[in-house]
Amino acid sequence: MLQGIPFSFPEKAINREEIITVLAKYLQTSQLISGQKLPGLLYQLDISENEIAKLATNTPNSHWAETLAEIILFRCFTKVYWRQKMK
Repeated sequence: MLQGIPFSFPEKAINREEIITVLAKYLQTSQLISGQKLPGLLYQLDISENEIAKLATNTPNSHWAETLAEIILFRCFTKVYWRQKMK
């Protein structure tokens, strides 16, 4: 599970681009992007809706899922980093 998203990474080691691609496909197929669940997910991940709105206007629709996946991944790893640093 990735911070409230019932999503698991593949068991084999993959690089950052592959993780973003897999997560973006999940976001598209689960309809988290277009559905009513996106605001709740952003709140849970502590991602500003204003930040997402700005990115939405500057990102083509064809790349929107990848951009959102990149933001989610960055935010999750940032949280892990700070938790480890503050121990």
